[in-house]
Amino acid sequence: MNPFLSLVESGALASLDDLRAFYKTEVKRLHPDLNGVTVPRVDFDRLKQDYAEAFRYMVAAADREAQVQAAPVAAKPPAGKDALQEEFRELVARGFPVNVQAAAKNRAYAGSIRRVAAFLEDRFGDADFFARANREARALKRLHPKTHWYVLQIFWNLGDWRLTGYDYYRRIFKRHLEFIRETLEDEGYTTLLQLLEYLAE
Repeated sequence: MNPFLSLVESGALASLDDLRAFYKTEVKRLHPDLNGVTVPRVDFDRLKQDYAEAFRYMVAAADREAQVQAAPVAAKPPAGKDALQEEFRELVARGFPVNVQAAAKNRAYAGSIRRVAAFLEDRFGDADFFARANREARALKRLHPKTHWYVLQIFWNLGDWRLTGYDYYRRIFKRHLEFIRETLEDEGYTTLLQLLEYLAE
């Protein structure tokens, strides 16, 4: 049972800031270096995983409320993987993970979201693929900023490789992907990893 998720679902933790503060308090309360040997033994890796799961749950709930997929712009998906990579690079430049407020005000940004989402829905046969990848990217940005930095570098180096054809960029994004693969798998960012692997294959 995940204690963080239980508190989120009961309404005791109403925001990401509440969740983050509670997690920090629990770590301090349960850490033997701070409180001596009288505190119960705790698996801190499990505690962190429970926190990450609750964090992703809250991000997903916020995305559902914002209805990222329901941006009111009809869009034809990119024609082919090369076009998707170009469109995705544009989306990263505008903001990925998606900034909902900016997308609501910017038709080009909203259109880019819809085009990428439509392509990925066709490619993977999953209408929620882009929304899940976006949620995972948002959670990764907050919980693992260094890994998120590598994800962005992969997107940019993919684009640079496509534009220039220099194998140097390909070696970089392949190396970055191998470096972060284990973290993404272990922490449950499987849709984001699937997207990265598809773009980089």
